Amino acid sequence: MVTMSKKNVNRTNPAVEWEQAEFESYGMYARNIEALASRFPVLTPMELRVCALVKTMLPNKRIGELLAIDERTVENHRTNIRRKLKICKDNTLVAYLASCAAD
Repeated sequence: MVTMSKKNVNRTNPAVEWEQAEFESYGMYARNIEALASRFPVLTPMELRVCALVKTMLPNKRIGELLAIDERTVENHRTNIRRKLKICKDNTLVAYLASCAAD
């Protein structure tokens, strides 16, 4: 008997989710990723995707849905991003990314 974990139930294809979100954002996510990649080459492709979605102020749960990862994994990525970018505890990732866009 094959059992599926609760985590994998009702998951849509992550590529389809991302494509749909990209379409709805009129290509904004892809542009954000390109800009972030040139500014922060130390970030992994997944961290860049998370940053692009954080920058649009999406909640962790929605980011997880779009990337087909768990909400806790999104939180871990955000922690790693903050560490890699040396963001002080007084500044949020959203605020930091917004201030970088203003530069």
